[in-house]
Amino acid sequence: KSIDDEHARDVEACSSLPAEIDTITPNHIDYDRIYVRSNEDVMQRPIAIRTHGPNPVLNASSIQLIRSAAERAWFNPNSGATSRFTYQRKGNSEAHLNDLASADASVQSVVDEMLRSKVYPLIRDAFGSVDVVDDINSLRFCVYDSLVIRYNATEANAGLLLSNTE
Repeated sequence: KSIDDEHARDVEACSSLPAEIDTITPNHIDYDRIYVRSNEDVMQRPIAIRTHGPNPVLNASSIQLIRSAAERAWFNPNSGATSRFTYQRKGNSEAHLNDLASADASVQSVVDEMLRSKVYPLIRDAFGSVDVVDDINSLRFCVYDSLVIRYNATEANAGLLLSNTE
């Protein structure tokens, strides 16, 4: 029963942002793979990627649109876009991208385009050679969660300094 409940919650979370519908869209973003470093593994497996080059995932206007939506959510306590995490430091904020997209059609449009034309093709290209399944083209991707985070390093450092002097 618990597994079924967790699966239903995962499906609901994935449905708030668009799932991949086209597995043949080509990737146009340059990236480097980041590998697991293990003496036991004969075959190194990529666990993450770092993008670079002239084709960004988001352009400046899309970043500003998402940032503005996040700031509106952070400064509006009635927005419903509160943190789902329990550990927070003063000055830090986070917003879930699906909450921002649900509240603003222009954010939804940017996110839809980003996922379908850039993120999903990038992930498929970067991890398609990993032996996860016999045929990666049989998989369809979705985003479970994505966060916009404001990290206040000044406050974090002040907290560390206070702790060290006590």
